Amino acid sequence: MATSQTSSRTENFRENTRLVSKMQPIAISKFYSNLWPDTKIIELDTDTKNKLALILDKGGTDKLIQFRNGTIAFIAQRFRSWFYRKRNDWTLRETELDKVLYAFQTGGFIASYYAYGWINKPETDFIKFKVFDYKKALQHILPKILHNYYPIVPNVNTGPGFYPIPFDHIPKDYFLLNYQGEVQLTFNV
Repeated sequence: MATSQTSSRTENFRENTRLVSKMQPIAISKFYSNLWPDTKIIELDTDTKNKLALILDKGGTDKLIQFRNGTIAFIAQRFRSWFYRKRNDWTLRETELDKVLYAFQTGGFIASYYAYGWINKPETDFIKFKVFDYKKALQHILPKILHNYYPIVPNVNTGPGFYPIPFDHIPKDYFLLNYQGEVQLTFNV
């Protein structure tokens, strides 16, 4: 791999890490805590000393929700910067597809929910935030991906290509939360 590509990937990773670290408290207090009150939200993507947390994070899980009754659920998440505010799709990376297919075929691990947030320009809040049932969405979308309904789009930042899946291709009842700026929060729990 060329040095400039490696440098670009490293810069993008650092920028993403910075944004996630900055916006995580807002996502937890404004959305996750309201969506799942009386739960404990454990940040897997920041616990670098816990081997299980590292394994789950590498598998695409960023948060663990621990409910009062002892059950747990996992959340995968992605935050988009202001630059991408007009994009209204969920992206499945080309490199994630094999892991997801394998998990479905073997009954393996897949996060229960997926959170997608778009960050405002001053990076102080979200302009849009969605949480949807990840497993149901994948069951709905995977056949279309496998039949080339969604073409792979090359990543301009030298990262892996991705499948852009418009949110309106996911059934509305799969969404637990759909926040659009100043519009009142809607929870479908």
